[in-house]
Amino acid sequence: MAENEPFPDVLTLSDALALALRGNPGLAAFSHEVRAAEARMLQAGLLPNPGLELGVDEVDRDGAGFDSAETSVVLGQLFELGGKRKWRKHIARTEGELAGWDYESKRLDTFAETARRFLAVLAAQARCELARLGVELADRTNQAVVERVKAGKEPPLQASRSEAELEMARLDAAGAEAALAAARQKLAAAWGAQQAVFTKVQGDLNRMLEVVPPLEMLRPFLAQNPELARWETEMRLRRATLASAKAARVPDL
Repeated sequence: MAENEPFPDVLTLSDALALALRGNPGLAAFSHEVRAAEARMLQAGLLPNPGLELGVDEVDRDGAGFDSAETSVVLGQLFELGGKRKWRKHIARTEGELAGWDYESKRLDTFAETARRFLAVLAAQARCELARLGVELADRTNQAVVERVKAGKEPPLQASRSEAELEMARLDAAGAEAALAAARQKLAAAWGAQQAVFTKVQGDLNRMLEVVPPLEMLRPFLAQNPELARWETEMRLRRATLASAKAARVPDL
């Protein structure tokens, strides 16, 4: 969906995923962390700030006031030895990679949760449609039974039973409508919306449930899963942290 594109009345799964990618609050927080890690990486590569010291001695010597004062200005620069700066940059860069993996993991989790909520709305819509059809069928049945009771072809008890079944169908339809409203609100929350402004979602529920590939096809992609791939980066971070601790033993100039 384009930035200025109006919100669709009929929402597809692709629309829902695009909205979640742009507006999910949790995903936005991880995005900020990635940018913060990039800033820390740039900062880690800089030299320590130089220091400036101003000293004033021998003030008012022999009653001469500030005329006898001796002023000294010292400019100092710390030179880190032992590869401290190199390992500091390496740690910051590796932490940035970890933040990227965490963002990717959160992105996939957001997509999966949005898809689950989308399917829940799709199923709730189907249930509402069945409940409405049930009310229509119960209403027609009740009208037919009432006519037969009036004609003396059915006992009055049958009319009471038919009306009770109609009322139960209406209650079931009301429950389905409430469940649909809750599912719609939960889906809208996936992209940070306060309320669901779409009319309905569109999709084939049976087809969506059948498109999951078998485990044998998914197994080669396990290494690309961010939850697993991040551990190689985690090990590099541990080694860099150890090397940085060893470099800290070397005195600076």
